[in-house]
Amino acid sequence: TRSEKEIYTAAYDLLNQRDYDAAMNEFKNYLNRFPSGQYASNSCYWLGKIANQNGDYEQAKSWFAKLIS
Repeated sequence: TRSEKEIYTAAYDLLNQRDYDAAMNEFKNYLNRFPSGQYASNSCYWLGKIANQNGDYEQAKSWFAKLIS
C-alpha cells in the first residue's frame, strides 16, 4: 500500500507531466484516503487549479472553498 506522501507525490508528478485527468484522479484518491492529511490543502488547491484550467469554474470554486475551510 502506498503511503500518504507517495500518493501525493504521484499526483503532483502527473500534474507536472500535464496529465491533468490522471492527476485529478490521484489527488481525489489522496483526499479519499487522507481527508485530513498533511497534503489535503495542497490537493484541494491543485484540484481547484485543474478545474479552473478546464473551464469548470463551479467545481474550481468548490475546491477553493474547501481549501479555505
